[in-house]
Amino acid sequence: MNPHSHLLAKSLDNGGTTLYDHLLHVAAAAEAFARYLKVDVATARLGAILHDIGKASPLFQERLTQTRRSRSQQPFRHELASLLFLPLVPVAQRAAVLEMLVAHHKSVYQDAGELGLLDLDEYDEEAVFYHAERWEEWEPAARDLLVALGVAGVRPVARAEAEAALQQAVADCWLHITEHHYGPSLWKGLLVGADHYASALLDETADSIKAAFLPPNLGCFIRPDNTGLYPLANYSAASDRPHTLVTAPTGAGKTDYLLRRCEGRVFYVLPFQASINAMHERLETALRSTGADVRLLHAASRVRPETDLRGKLTWAEKALQDKVGAAVKVLTPHQLAGIAFGTRGYETLLLDVRGCDIILDEIHTYTAVSQAMVLKLVEVLSREGCRLHIGTATMPTVLYERVAALLGRSQVLEVALTPAELTTYDRHRIYKVDDLPTLLPTLRAAVEAGKKVLLVFNRVRRAQEVFEELQEEFAEVTKMLLHSRFKRGRRAELERQLLEDINPADKPGPCLVVATQVVEVSLDISFDRMITEAAPLDALVQRFGRVNRRRTAATRGQLCPIHVLAPPEQEADAKPYDLAVVQASYAALPDHGQVLAEADVQRLIDQVYPTVNFTDVEAHSIYQQGHWTQPLLTHRANSYLLGLLEIDSVACVLKQDEEAYLAACQAQDAETQTRLEIPISFKPYALRQLKQLTCGHRPFVVNDSAYDDHLGLRTEKITSQTGPLFEIW
Repeated sequence: MNPHSHLLAKSLDNGGTTLYDHLLHVAAAAEAFARYLKVDVATARLGAILHDIGKASPLFQERLTQTRRSRSQQPFRHELASLLFLPLVPVAQRAAVLEMLVAHHKSVYQDAGELGLLDLDEYDEEAVFYHAERWEEWEPAARDLLVALGVAGVRPVARAEAEAALQQAVADCWLHITEHHYGPSLWKGLLVGADHYASALLDETADSIKAAFLPPNLGCFIRPDNTGLYPLANYSAASDRPHTLVTAPTGAGKTDYLLRRCEGRVFYVLPFQASINAMHERLETALRSTGADVRLLHAASRVRPETDLRGKLTWAEKALQDKVGAAVKVLTPHQLAGIAFGTRGYETLLLDVRGCDIILDEIHTYTAVSQAMVLKLVEVLSREGCRLHIGTATMPTVLYERVAALLGRSQVLEVALTPAELTTYDRHRIYKVDDLPTLLPTLRAAVEAGKKVLLVFNRVRRAQEVFEELQEEFAEVTKMLLHSRFKRGRRAELERQLLEDINPADKPGPCLVVATQVVEVSLDISFDRMITEAAPLDALVQRFGRVNRRRTAATRGQLCPIHVLAPPEQEADAKPYDLAVVQASYAALPDHGQVLAEADVQRLIDQVYPTVNFTDVEAHSIYQQGHWTQPLLTHRANSYLLGLLEIDSVACVLKQDEEAYLAACQAQDAETQTRLEIPISFKPYALRQLKQLTCGHRPFVVNDSAYDDHLGLRTEKITSQTGPLFEIW
């Protein structure tokens, strides 16, 4: 029997992991992370073992069994109690170990909960030294535990010596703040990454971490093409220039080319959830035979279809999705944003991505604020040794030049198709129409001819309205509605149905798919005809790429129809886009069945975007003019800029799912929580009349009648005790 089994790191409700096991797991992860980062492994192991030794305190052990903490109870931070053992650390390692211990949960200063070391010291010095209480009672047990874990030079530590070490830690941290020591802490980032990894994998940590930092074998993407269908397949990816800018139409082989440019671990960045899910599936399928660890990160990354080609994911695979390591990660830019804006965990994220290959796909499809954030990320990541690879079909020249300048033009391999190659991508005839009813006869004829038709609208409510109309008009035709306001689990099912059941390459027969912008980027779907609302030209070109997308010798040269609805006249009706940009884009398009020539797309894009309004994010960034500005061992509680993005800023759950959601919170079942959530992008104050849960992502509870499995959330049907809330939408 383990003599240290009475000391727990987690409560019994949270798994009851012993402190011995937890420290052993974290040490294994820290050693592997240190080897990957090429820093001292012995220091990493020592800091990992000491980081939670403060949990041996009876104050912590007793609180593990408390159901509720009294408001008058003194705050106890186990990481601060761990500082009492700094006398056991050799002087040469002490600064690094201090960084690993002191702030692995809280910002050392101006923490959101005011529980950081310097926050406590500032308002009550006794609150700091309270962590040594009952020292003589628990120091021997902690010391025995350290011996059992193989720490060298363990000896008794007197209370006075321990308190002096804690006092010195306070002084050192104040020195960092007052003398303006800025930047990310490598040692803190390493420890936090190892801690999270080990907490998720438990006994699997030591075996799993061995492969965590292996780069993928991308040889499967070297596939020369002798058909002329994918010209980039024959472009050389060899260059001593680390960065890449590729301009080519949808279907030219950009993804394969960008992957061939990669040398190490890969972070593949896309703007939309649907495109991220599809890209993850594509990469996982391509790399499965190599055994590469391909992970998915976004707001709903825990939501996966119940089965895939390999069967269900193991619990370990699910637990690993957002942890350090992986050969390939597929994500949105918002998962990287903390690097530039100093939010919680940014040091670990920076270490995880440092020196890796970053693929940024279609950065001009983002909002102005998101785009500014991506530009800041380009600046930071390129200076942290990352290799940036950017692919686009629609980037304005002014933005292209900005990106090239940030990367350093001499460091960028620039690739574009020739005019002759572009001609082979002419595949769309454009028709401008006044309104949707005008197209009803055309739609009927297309369905009767067995055609697949995609209808794209700029706002969810309009997509829902049109889908309901089509339900009545085309009752016997296969149909689907896809947008962002479904339960996350349901949306994952819909995306899989779209790819496998409704729009696979080998399935004949008509279908009608109504969608919003979520289908614009990287979904491998191909329709025969499109009806779309007017939108910014870059977004339209992306949408057009979902029509006549799959290239074969038989389809090359075919021209499919695109019907673009006239733009509105009022600014409010153009949301979420700028009315002037939408109107200019519509005016730039050809008409009357004329071909949209790929060779003309860049000229038209530059016509619509002669300038780009670059949102100024410098004041919100922690990396300014080539220097870090965030104090060492601190992070920001939140970011004003990330607030502007409103990324999944609000989640809802149905009243009928409230009990299941609360049970999932109690069981720490994040997957079930996520499946039940419905994301919306409105400010929380707009829903202040609704009940809000206090666990998980703190979702608002909405009435069941506002949701339908085929239509998603109908925001105009959300009600409160005082009546409908539709006016706020």
